[in-house]
Amino acid sequence: MKVFLAGGSGAIGKRLIPLLVSYGHHVVATTRHQTKINDLRLLRAEPVVVDALDRAAVSDAVVFGFAGCCHSSTNCAIELPQSQEIGRRTRAH
Repeated sequence: MKVFLAGGSGAIGKRLIPLLVSYGHHVVATTRHQTKINDLRLLRAEPVVVDALDRAAVSDAVVFGFAGCCHSSTNCAIELPQSQEIGRRTRAH
């Protein structure tokens, strides 16, 4: 299953990626920092650099066709209506 993991380079994401990969999932994980791309690759995730506060960038990063979407961004303050709207768009496709 292809899984999109928001916050892949964070405290939770770094622990979640190996679990998802061990169950055979293809993980696409986000980070805000170019310097963390290699860390995600070492965990066997496909890295995507995106600022979770940039609505358009997040929409572009969420490529339709994911079987699952995990949100582990714990240090992020997105307004609830925007995050709900993004969720509705991803589920609709």
